[in-house]
Amino acid sequence: LQNFEQSKPFYLQVQFTGPHDPYDGPAEFRELYRYADIDIGITSEVTNPSPILQRRLKNRTPVGRATEAQRRQWRINYYANISLIDYWIGALFDVLTTKGLNDNTWIVFTSDHGEMLGDLGLMGKTVFFEPSIRVPLLIAAPTASGRCVEQLVQQVDIPNTLLEIGGLSAFKKSLGRSLRYHVESGEEVDNTRCAYSELFGETTVVTDRYKLTVETATLNPTQLIDWQETPDEHLNVVNEKSYEAVREELLQAYVRPIQDRISSAKMQRYQDYVQQTGRLN
Repeated sequence: LQNFEQSKPFYLQVQFTGPHDPYDGPAEFRELYRYADIDIGITSEVTNPSPILQRRLKNRTPVGRATEAQRRQWRINYYANISLIDYWIGALFDVLTTKGLNDNTWIVFTSDHGEMLGDLGLMGKTVFFEPSIRVPLLIAAPTASGRCVEQLVQQVDIPNTLLEIGGLSAFKKSLGRSLRYHVESGEEVDNTRCAYSELFGETTVVTDRYKLTVETATLNPTQLIDWQETPDEHLNVVNEKSYEAVREELLQAYVRPIQDRISSAKMQRYQDYVQQTGRLN
């Protein structure tokens, strides 16, 4: 940015590796947080976990036995890594301001995944609970005022947003939509859509009340969370008779319409890769 020739438009993508284990942020950033103020997270245990989740919980039982002191320290270390990133984002903003670029530059901040950090007895990502799949999305636009929007959006919306900002055509086969109009106008995003998350042969659809996970290949439901009834997501009601209609409605509205987009051959190659390497990424 300091050497940027201002007569040309620019696109700059900055990727931070954190916040990521081993959560080794400098002491000065850990010291920003008072131990007594740190919550210990969700200590509930998952009821009726899906088969895949059962295997993960079996391998991670020490997490569930962590002391309150350990849980607080995990969070302090994690927050310190976030604050370290905040510091360097501030340094980038300072350069934009110094060079007079802040008034005509769009800035998008997001992340690829979250972190369970001991919630529900889990560490890491690879699960379809809020601490793992809900990520930040902050967009600073030269022509928009600041506000918080609760409507569901997803990361496939970001590429088409950037393309429209740059005056280019959207990806025709993408499920993503441009958010530029909503950012600039202040109008709410159509919230009748769900957000999708998927990993290793499972697909999850998220609505403003429910979260349904299915086996991608068979559409067999493995997890259903009702946020209204259990905000901490500990209860899997996928086999409850009272939720049969909800399961079918979610499948019909959001899962079956995207089945023709799934390549069984590519999914099998990915599953083979995971089995051979032990890596989920």
